[in-house]
Amino acid sequence: MGSFASPIAAAFARQRNSTSSLALTSSSGNAQPADDSLMEQEATPGHEGLESQAPRYEFLTDGAATCGTDYAEKHLTSIVVWDVQVSEFRLNSGKVHRGFQSGILDENLQENVDETHFVINMDNGRTLGFRGDRNIKYADVVSGGVSMTMVVKVTGGRSAKICSPLMIFQNDNCSYPIRGVPDNIPGVSYRTTRKSFMTNACLLEYYNEKRASWADPSGGTKIQWLDNVSSHNMMPETEEALKNIRTEVPYLPTNSTHLTQPCDTFVISKIKDAWTKLWEEHKVNLILHNEWQGDGDPGTSGLLKNPGKTFFLNLVAKAVAEVNQQKTKAIGLPGEEGYVPPMTFARKAMIMCGLSLNTDGRWTESQLCVGLQNIIS
Repeated sequence: MGSFASPIAAAFARQRNSTSSLALTSSSGNAQPADDSLMEQEATPGHEGLESQAPRYEFLTDGAATCGTDYAEKHLTSIVVWDVQVSEFRLNSGKVHRGFQSGILDENLQENVDETHFVINMDNGRTLGFRGDRNIKYADVVSGGVSMTMVVKVTGGRSAKICSPLMIFQNDNCSYPIRGVPDNIPGVSYRTTRKSFMTNACLLEYYNEKRASWADPSGGTKIQWLDNVSSHNMMPETEEALKNIRTEVPYLPTNSTHLTQPCDTFVISKIKDAWTKLWEEHKVNLILHNEWQGDGDPGTSGLLKNPGKTFFLNLVAKAVAEVNQQKTKAIGLPGEEGYVPPMTFARKAMIMCGLSLNTDGRWTESQLCVGLQNIIS
């Protein structure tokens, strides 16, 4: 990120434009040589570069005439793309492992930020519809619903938690604050965009919002891992905002959000569960008090009264606070081999995605989720 880019950013920023070369670029696009001290490719089993798999490509190419040219080319392309992504997974895993081993990475300074877009349907049926797919960042908004995006951040280390989220509401003029919606609710903040999705401009506002983003009080440099969607592209103003909060942003491997993002593994789903419970309770109260949109009996509109944006801000703050109080069940008994103590879901997610040390203070491939282990092994 310009002159601010330190060896950490240089070593851990992912490539954005040339996946086949295995060269790295930082968020500012400055290329880094593949022989960086943290990037050296040891010939360890399961971590070979793409070049070592050339014979398989040659074999598939030779078989093109048998399968049919179009069919073979399509499937060859898919296999090549997948192998490039696997190489990127392995490369990133090796960097993180060496970073923790060498002490360059501090688990207490690791963060992950992700967004989830969802729709509240104001009827008397199911009312929470998170939209998402492993390969699609956002899905279409359901017609007639109230749409919004929740920006979630989790921290690493033994005190890992879900931080105060930022909500993005829809507003044609991107007005902030919205008239009648004060932004003073503890545990949450908000901004607006035209379609309630994250944008480059909103990302800048996120980093300038002191309740959502802040510098490490001990003076350390935080590493905030993001996926590489277009809304996470860095403008010069965004890089300056990151500099002010001593934060560097490397990008996670392509198409890896369901495996490498702690927020996306199950943290967001836990927030969704808590949100659903609280919203269902409020929905029952609306029905009991006959609070419907429009005049007349419920059959006139069939839609519950919209409680307003302030209500949803309070709701998400309560949901996040509730999930932060939840802990996983212990595995085994203290003192026994293999004992795993209870921990917050944020800590469990950071460990399983490899962005924190395991409970024994070491980083090993066995701590990763099964999907990641299968890819890098």
